[in-house]
Amino acid sequence: MNVSDTSLSAIEIVLFCLDAVLRRTKKKCTFGELVKECFRTHPTLFALTDIPKWPDTLKLDRPLRTLREKGYISGSPVTYYTITNFGYKVLNGLREKSYTGSTGLKIKATRSPDLLLLQQIEKSEDFIRYSTAKMQFNPNNMRIRELMKFTLETPSRTVINYLKHLKNSAVKNKLPEIVDYLELYIRFLSINKT
Repeated sequence: MNVSDTSLSAIEIVLFCLDAVLRRTKKKCTFGELVKECFRTHPTLFALTDIPKWPDTLKLDRPLRTLREKGYISGSPVTYYTITNFGYKVLNGLREKSYTGSTGLKIKATRSPDLLLLQQIEKSEDFIRYSTAKMQFNPNNMRIRELMKFTLETPSRTVINYLKHLKNSAVKNKLPEIVDYLELYIRFLSINKT
């Protein structure tokens, strides 16, 4: 992942910079090395306000404290810093924040429920079956309801309307294969209304 990605918070940036130093040096990271890496990759974020050509070590204080409190890192400015096992799990999760899906289009991390559901659909076994064998694919009422978190008691009309809404979201996000998949389920549920 590009450490200069501006969608990351200061806490995430410090964690990535710490990881970069640890990968490069294969040892523990001192406070000075971390300041240097953070300033090198994000000079505007970690610069002194009055003299932007110099790093402001105070701007690392809160992110480092937060990382320690959350258990992502251990250490102190007096000794050195290391990333905990839990911190590496979080770091791997951050690396997956921005990924390329099976459609080949980049989907960024989002808080939008529609986009999150489209990402879940793209990763689902049902969608993978559909994309690998479209001609032999048989839609299944239970699979789509489970994926959408609907029960069998949910009226088909409600499921169909939500699928149409998701389809429009997929169209806006240029996900043609998901659009076709959702259209197939809309037709299937319209014919097999219960």
